[in-house]
Amino acid sequence: MTLPLINEITGTNRISFLGWKTNNLNYSPESVGFDGTALSIWVNNFFGQTVMTNVGALTFPTSFESLPLPVTSINHRFNTFQFSSTNSNQAGQFMTNYGVAELSLHEGGQIYWGVLSNTNLSLFSIRKNGENMDNSSYFFSSIGWLSNPLYSGSAFPRNAYCLFLSSRSNLIGGGRPSAENSQILQSFQIPTGTSADSIANYPIACQAATPGANTTELYLRDNISPHKAIGYVPHLLKTNLQIPVGQIYRNTGIDPDGINMHTWICVGRFVSESILMRAWTQGLL
Repeated sequence: MTLPLINEITGTNRISFLGWKTNNLNYSPESVGFDGTALSIWVNNFFGQTVMTNVGALTFPTSFESLPLPVTSINHRFNTFQFSSTNSNQAGQFMTNYGVAELSLHEGGQIYWGVLSNTNLSLFSIRKNGENMDNSSYFFSSIGWLSNPLYSGSAFPRNAYCLFLSSRSNLIGGGRPSAENSQILQSFQIPTGTSADSIANYPIACQAATPGANTTELYLRDNISPHKAIGYVPHLLKTNLQIPVGQIYRNTGIDPDGINMHTWICVGRFVSESILMRAWTQGLL
């Protein structure tokens, strides 16, 4: 894969972008038909070594990880195909039966956007309708490690997360490992009704807001009392503005990950709130 499909911001907070939008193109033509093989190439090229296999096994080679590379089918933290046990010696191994793999199995005509960093991967697919995007059919997945995490030391695997949003309500979900050396998924408190969830959406002191828009970091919380905030998802925001899924939004306020970039794309909903992901754009006001 070559430019302009993949764009990167280098430096301390290096991130890579899949897909883009310009002032005369609604999406990158090359991002239509993106598949699992292309996903593996993108991820492995970013890290310069094999951290993802074509079957979906993935490890982020972060400073707090100890798993050996290259990744194999029994040597990974995240698996986008299944939720099962493979190696009991891997503390907090975290897998899910949703995820990135499903994106590669969608019918043709999907447009793909994504953000990849050294700690997480977010992917958004939306149906192509001529030269436009059809937000009646979309899927969003994000997996990796949370920022400003609650747990540290030997408990760090509980900072792993998965998050899924969809135009089909039965695919909304998310969670983290329930404990160290556990294969059990602890669910997050994610709104599913017709109004804002008072637990999942109430403000906490470490959140900062964009004046007038109430745009904040996307903190995730356990769904059991006392509903602890585990951390926030890198390169995602939530806002009370009603932004259509697939639309670009310019946010000039909060930027919790320290990236000098103001354009975001709406990738889904938490009931009354819009979820935003960083997006590469050119020529937009």
